[in-house]
Amino acid sequence: MKTATVKLKKRYLYDQIESDLAKKMVFVGGPRQVGKTTMTKQFLEPKGRGLELRYFRDVDGREVDFIITENGAPIQAIECKWNDGDISKSLNYFKTKFADCDAWQLSAIGKKDYISKGNIRACPAVNFLKELV
Repeated sequence: MKTATVKLKKRYLYDQIESDLAKKMVFVGGPRQVGKTTMTKQFLEPKGRGLELRYFRDVDGREVDFIITENGAPIQAIECKWNDGDISKSLNYFKTKFADCDAWQLSAIGKKDYISKGNIRACPAVNFLKELV
């Protein structure tokens, strides 16, 4: 069987984002399926911690937007919503399967900030980003 390794194409914004990351936090947004996750992975992988950016989807259709793994184990799950709302059933399910994984439900324009009964933090995305720095 033949195998091949394909080098990922460098995105046209890569150099600008790399430059900005040296000085500040960078938010990457856009429509689905345009390569945001792929590009973000390019920044995470060379850093030496064994971090990977994945998503979760099971055979029953449950999905979580972002799963950060370290050496293959999930360490953070992030579900993104436009506004405040109930905790995602998929995120609740994921958290029951991986209880030690930090779980967040972020809202773009919402205002609520709380921890659910299932130990999932729901908050505006800006609050989450402030805690990263």
